[in-house]
Amino acid sequence: MNTFRIGLIGLGGMAQAHIRGLTAEGCFEFNAVSDVEAEVLSKVGDQLSIAVEKRYADFMHLIEDPDVDAVVAVTPNHVHADIVRACLQARKPFMAEKPFTRVFEEAVPLLKLYEQQPMPAMIGFSYRYTPAFRYARELAREGKLGGYAASRSSICRAGVRHSTIPLMYGGSIRILLVQARWVILAPI
Repeated sequence: MNTFRIGLIGLGGMAQAHIRGLTAEGCFEFNAVSDVEAEVLSKVGDQLSIAVEKRYADFMHLIEDPDVDAVVAVTPNHVHADIVRACLQARKPFMAEKPFTRVFEEAVPLLKLYEQQPMPAMIGFSYRYTPAFRYARELAREGKLGGYAASRSSICRAGVRHSTIPLMYGGSIRILLVQARWVILAPI
C-alpha cells in the first residue's frame, strides 16, 4: 500500500479529528504542519513528531514543500479560498473544509483555475458520510419521515450544549451521536 505524505494546515480543534481519521486509515503520514499560532504549531508538531523545519507559520511554504504529496486544510472560513487557490496553482492535491468559499464571486475564478488543469480536490462535508446521516437520508428518500418543512437538532460535545442548529446551517443536519428532534411543521 502506498503511503501519502500529508501537510496539515490549521491545527485548531477540528484538526485533531482529521489527525485521528487519517491516521486510522494506515496509508497517510503527516510530514508538515502549518498554523499562524506559534504555540499550537509547536504543540501539534511535537504530537506528530514533525521536524522543526517542516513546521510552517505561512501555509504557502507548506504547499510549496516538495515532500508534501497532498494538503488537508482545516482553517477558518476566510482563508479557504486562498488555500484552495494556492493548491490549484501548485498542482497540489487537497481536501479543504467547507465552505469552499465565503461568496460566489470567490468561487468562480477557482473553478476556472481547476478546469484548466483538473486534479484531485475535495471540499469536506464529513457529516455526509457518517452512518447517522446516511440513515437519515435513506429515511427521507423512502418517505418514512413524512412531509417536513424544517428540522432542528441539538448537539452536545464534552458536556457543553450548543445552540440549536437549523437544517440550512452548513448544508447538514447534525445528528451524529446527538439527540435530534425532527419538527414536522406541515405536509409539503
